[in-house]
Amino acid sequence: MTKVTTIGDIHGRDTWKKIVEDNSDSDLFIFVGDYFDSFDIDAMTQIHNFRDIIAFKKDNPEKVVTLIGNHDFHYTRACIGSYSGFNHNTYYNIHIDLGDLIKNGTLTIAHQIENFLFTHAGVTKTFCEDWGIDTENLVDSLNDHLIYKPNCFNFRAGKNNSIYGDDIIQGPLWVRPTSLFEDALDYIHVVGHTSKTVITPKLNDTQDYGYILIDTLDSGQYLELIFNDNQKTEINIKNI
Repeated sequence: MTKVTTIGDIHGRDTWKKIVEDNSDSDLFIFVGDYFDSFDIDAMTQIHNFRDIIAFKKDNPEKVVTLIGNHDFHYTRACIGSYSGFNHNTYYNIHIDLGDLIKNGTLTIAHQIENFLFTHAGVTKTFCEDWGIDTENLVDSLNDHLIYKPNCFNFRAGKNNSIYGDDIIQGPLWVRPTSLFEDALDYIHVVGHTSKTVITPKLNDTQDYGYILIDTLDSGQYLELIFNDNQKTEINIKNI
């Protein structure tokens, strides 16, 4: 049995510390990104909180996965433009650190356990086709692209002309649930990015394809997955 605790978009909140404390028996903690851009927490507090998360990762490299979100990516030099919540003070204090954390593999795009794929927003077939992602080695290919071809993760205008990213061409930092379900790779995508008051699963009839939306820290929810040997994975909604 493997217990995985998955934590939604941080946006400067330190409630992740209580989740970690309450789940000391967890085998793995996965953060799905968006560490910055709170509208009610000052920039330096957010930066210190992010550095605490990175310290937790460095102290437990095999037990913690730190994925990158769009509200982190727009503080990197690879990002074209800036988006809602962008703070120049945050940029000047963190963009060099972010570049180093990407290069050394601390911040990544994707993680996979069995048929569960963890990214910030999800991965579509169209995105993979457009950018030459090797779907046979999906996680490695996505994470390599973040280091060597990071421009592919910029926001793109699609046929829907959606300013919110609701288009199948969007990448794993931007795509919205409707477009993701329409064109997703055949996994259960565990994602943040789209704020919800409760954790929201949408799975097919056989429950082997679809998504689980976990951007719910604002309402105090997080996701626990129990991977049992030769048994169905347990999907548990937890409260802080």
